[in-house]
Amino acid sequence: AGAARAERERLTAAAGTGPTTTADGVRVEVAANVSGVSELRVAVEQGAEAVGLLRTELAYLDRREAPSEEEQVALLRSLADLTTGRIVVRTFDFGADKPIAFLDVPAETNPALGVRGIRLARAHPDLLDAQVRAVCAAARATGRPFAVMAPMVATVEEATWLRERVDAAGGGVEVGAMVEVPSAVLLARDLADRLDFLSIGTNDLTQYLHAADREDARLGGLQDAF
Repeated sequence: AGAARAERERLTAAAGTGPTTTADGVRVEVAANVSGVSELRVAVEQGAEAVGLLRTELAYLDRREAPSEEEQVALLRSLADLTTGRIVVRTFDFGADKPIAFLDVPAETNPALGVRGIRLARAHPDLLDAQVRAVCAAARATGRPFAVMAPMVATVEEATWLRERVDAAGGGVEVGAMVEVPSAVLLARDLADRLDFLSIGTNDLTQYLHAADREDARLGGLQDAF
């Protein structure tokens, strides 16, 4: 136990001492998935250099109205103060499985396959536009690299629509999509032609590939990201 603790302390001390590289000198940016400033602060202390995924939906939960554009810009600027790396902002990922008080979202028989992610954004483009404008404004204000990434993208049309919304909001940020729906795997080349990057969402992708609810412990053997 003592040796393990000492090794952990050694690794922790080394984690934030500079850019991360492999033993043969290849640069690898270490990014953290976070929900806000406090989590990013801890991640940076542990060696994170960027935000790989900002879970923005937490800013919407338990609220009677949507966060203002100004609130969202303030949050993003606070994140930018903690790191010089890229900040990837995932557009809100909620729906019937994560009810929002200020949205009238009908109950769905199977929320995991329902109107969520980019599908909900297309049903409420005003919410998406405010979020995207905030990201573009934060990028301009801080001079830091930001990106907008949408969840549940299943078609080329959805990717094209997202690109158009970001361009209309002022652009200046990268645009990407989560690959977590099997159709996105089959369309990856076409999606890549319209976007700047793709991010593989192993949890949902594994769930949908195996038609196995990831929250059902009896099917846990199928939840293997590899």
